[in-house]
Amino acid sequence: MNGTEAYGALGAQTTVNGTRINYNPGRSSSVDIPVQRNAAGEEVFVKGVGTHMWQSSGDEASNWTHILKSWHPLNFARFFMARMLGGFTVLERCPNSWDRYEEDAELSAGLGCNGFRTNLEWSRIEPVQGRIDMAAVQRYRAIFNSLVQRGMTLNITLHHFTQPQWFDELGGWTKAENIQLFVNFAVKAVELFGDQVQIWATFNEPTSSSTMGFIFGAYPPGRMLGFTTAGIALLNMLRAHTAAYNAIKALPGGERHKIGLTHMIIPFTAWPDLGPFTAHNRFAAHWLTFWWGYDLMDEYLLKGRFKWCVPGLSDSCVFEAQDHIPPLDWFGVNYYSRPVVSPFLTPGRRPWQVLSDLGYPIDPDGMYKVLVRSAAYGAPIYVTETGVSINSQRHRQYMIDSYFKEILRAMRDGVDIRGVYYWTLLDNFEWNGGYSIKFGLFEWSPWPWGKDRMRRKAADTLTEFYRVLPNTITAVRSAVHKMDLRHDECSPPPHSLRWWISNCALLYLMFLEKLWQVFAGFFSPSEQTAGKQALE
Repeated sequence: MNGTEAYGALGAQTTVNGTRINYNPGRSSSVDIPVQRNAAGEEVFVKGVGTHMWQSSGDEASNWTHILKSWHPLNFARFFMARMLGGFTVLERCPNSWDRYEEDAELSAGLGCNGFRTNLEWSRIEPVQGRIDMAAVQRYRAIFNSLVQRGMTLNITLHHFTQPQWFDELGGWTKAENIQLFVNFAVKAVELFGDQVQIWATFNEPTSSSTMGFIFGAYPPGRMLGFTTAGIALLNMLRAHTAAYNAIKALPGGERHKIGLTHMIIPFTAWPDLGPFTAHNRFAAHWLTFWWGYDLMDEYLLKGRFKWCVPGLSDSCVFEAQDHIPPLDWFGVNYYSRPVVSPFLTPGRRPWQVLSDLGYPIDPDGMYKVLVRSAAYGAPIYVTETGVSINSQRHRQYMIDSYFKEILRAMRDGVDIRGVYYWTLLDNFEWNGGYSIKFGLFEWSPWPWGKDRMRRKAADTLTEFYRVLPNTITAVRSAVHKMDLRHDECSPPPHSLRWWISNCALLYLMFLEKLWQVFAGFFSPSEQTAGKQALE
């Protein structure tokens, strides 16, 4: 390893859409710290894109690289479909943003971005415990400098799913004593890059890491059905956020750094509801929603209360914890959809919706609702991820138009939104989905004859949106009251006979659901009357 350095341990209210939402004023937050100001001293509204260094470039020392290289039968099976559908892994062929960062910075600037979100790869910075790779530090500084020179504010995530393999071998997030290792890295990161970066996220989607890593086994460390372990790992990550926040703030000049946390807000729903005939998919939707932390994270962020349950023990949870309310300078909302669980326990949709490549419907109304929900945390909000992987350019364009209008509608109704980052700049290795999942505004293919950073039509839609949107937060808040934020409630129907046939089947299921509601109401009139009185 070239060039290493050793280091040691180091009751208020807001109004949204006319409704008062309570939030806890005891949260520690430096919400007055500006992100970026123009010549007039006004705070800029961030219009950005996001990427991930491992997904676009790979590395040698991360837990994801380890699991991809493993020939263990279970590990190989996890990425079998990724290899079959995508042809390659990120270790074999990749967009190589690590070396082609100037090109990617230029592409981002061409979209009209004034913000850029990426991650600081822990395994590149500290490939061996306690040793900093200064060559990697210098490359990151060059990458950040190329973005800053083009007028982009950086939003850097310290933990975005990947971590050093040595950290996993020490027990990773299943052991509380490992929290300090992450805190040491976070402090060192601010010391190394604090002159270039002021906006930091400690973790990206900690509930995704715990659920996919310990319950479904699709992410490292690849354990399955570890329900209790998943809760322990999640709690340790949340506590690591607080510990890292406090350690960074304690540094000289630490108060000028804005430190947040991003969360995938993803409520699952079961449809249709046919009473006892669909109890199984309601059960699945309930636990998927719980594992991804829809209510659990809400309670922890508002009250510091952590209550972890497992299937079969819904009345007596495995363990509980009461912490201080985690400090936040800002809160990152990652929203893609509100997935539907079908009666066949497969990804579903309602009539007229269109499914993405990952099996969730394009659902703009959900964006507005999760933003209103997040306003209760009392911290400025960034939409840190939203996007879609779908073959149809019409539906990519519809997604951008409708989701971004819902973001502005939430701003119009009082939600404190400071910016948005589209996911993602260019196609990359989408975790266990491999290269078959394509979120990029620019198309990239691992095949030798494939496209290399070819601009999609959806990029034009985003560029136009960023062009007409004012540059300052104050101006955006004023402009949203004059904008036409209407859009079609449902995606345009695809040119697909199979879709139309399946839609007929879904309409039949909708009819059965209405029929069941009438049937159930007929046999329980007292409950129906009580429900009406409650609504009144």
